[in-house]
Amino acid sequence: MKTVQKTLKSFDLFAFTVSSTISVGIAFLPYVAGEEIRSAWLKVMIGSLPFFGFLFLLHLFNKRYSTGDFFLELKKRIWKPVYWLIIGYLFISIIYAGGIVLTGMGAVVNTYLLPNTSQWVYILFFLVVVAVGVYYGLAAIIRFVVLTIVIEFSILLVIIAIGFTEPFRWIYIPPVMDIDISLLLKSTISDFARYSGLVTLLGLVVYSKPNQSIIKPTSFGLLFVLIVYTALSIVVLGTFGFEESLQLISPFIALVQTYSTAGGVIERLDLIFLAFWLVLFFKIIIIHIWFLVLMLKKNFPNVNGKWFILLICGMLFVLNLFLPPIISDYWRVHNFNTAMYALVLPSVLLIYLLLRKKGGRQA
Repeated sequence: MKTVQKTLKSFDLFAFTVSSTISVGIAFLPYVAGEEIRSAWLKVMIGSLPFFGFLFLLHLFNKRYSTGDFFLELKKRIWKPVYWLIIGYLFISIIYAGGIVLTGMGAVVNTYLLPNTSQWVYILFFLVVVAVGVYYGLAAIIRFVVLTIVIEFSILLVIIAIGFTEPFRWIYIPPVMDIDISLLLKSTISDFARYSGLVTLLGLVVYSKPNQSIIKPTSFGLLFVLIVYTALSIVVLGTFGFEESLQLISPFIALVQTYSTAGGVIERLDLIFLAFWLVLFFKIIIIHIWFLVLMLKKNFPNVNGKWFILLICGMLFVLNLFLPPIISDYWRVHNFNTAMYALVLPSVLLIYLLLRKKGGRQA
């Protein structure tokens, strides 16, 4: 694997933050969570707040530890059996989450593109391409996400434009005061899966420039994702209404199809954005596999990285063969586990490292 030294710029961090999270939310908004409420846009906003806290903790860690190497510093300061338990839990959870993401991608591809093709065929081809991308390392990944950031901006503009078309009705957006608070909180916790990709920043900050503040670019990246998710939640509900929205496989593609039918400007505009959406899926999968390979390389430096790539891609392929359809009760369990591995555990570990540093122990 080829990589980079401490050369990442602010826009690189912004693009990486956006690319690590956005595709899953676009695919299944506004009803990705196990518990649903009608004001989906509100829980999207509330659910992002703890992740801004996570980014702040990561910023403090990067300032106080000159190495910026999360796994190295954690390994030096925690009891080894506990450390390996944490690494094993992160690895298994991210692999499982990756399998669910691939299952969702397969459902959309099967519905809109290749209904008569076995899913394992295009999933295998997809993972082969991903493996090649990971092999060329972080430098190539960063160039790719920076070059394709225009896709995310295009998606936001399209969502906003659809909000001004004829099918959109504000009457479909219910008042906030009708929300059951306990249901809102439960749904918000379940909804953390949208932002789970931010955990990969634990492996990225080590490559940022010395003395560079990471809080601004990463926070702006999360803010941009939040704006996209919120806009999509509102426009989907305003266009289709609550009951119909629950039946949509991909709300974003359904929106684009509605816009194409109403405007008639570009025939099959939905296919253009479906291609964009697959690129977003490619980015989120390649980023997560890169993170897993990095985590393994930190702990097994003598093993060639290409074997880790093959291992992880092989595990994802096999897992995808046995996972149930994306609309299933297990989705709720996955979302709550995501809140643990992507937010709670990393935040607790960062706080622990910050307290150890504050206590006078050298980094």
